[in-house]
Amino acid sequence: MGISPSDAVLPIVPMFHANAWGCVHASVIVGAKIAFAATPLDPASLVDFLNDEGVTLAAGVPTVWIQLAEELSRRKVKLPRLREIVSGGSQPPRPLIERY
Repeated sequence: MGISPSDAVLPIVPMFHANAWGCVHASVIVGAKIAFAATPLDPASLVDFLNDEGVTLAAGVPTVWIQLAEELSRRKVKLPRLREIVSGGSQPPRPLIERY
């Protein structure tokens, strides 16, 4: 993860998970914005939140990214500020990697 002060970082993982705290600590160290969303976050709300908060980097499990890709296709919208996603928990399927 290359986080800079101009980033807005969204950990889409439970705060008891090390990945969430890694995102938070890295963001604080460089002065990046940390975005926290109410949970559970359905795909439609996630699209709106990512755009409203100007999220540039987000971390989540493959299921989140699959549902997000489906919602983006359904609504025919883009996430212009989102430049990097981190996927953990399990290996993402090849079509998902190619989609992003």
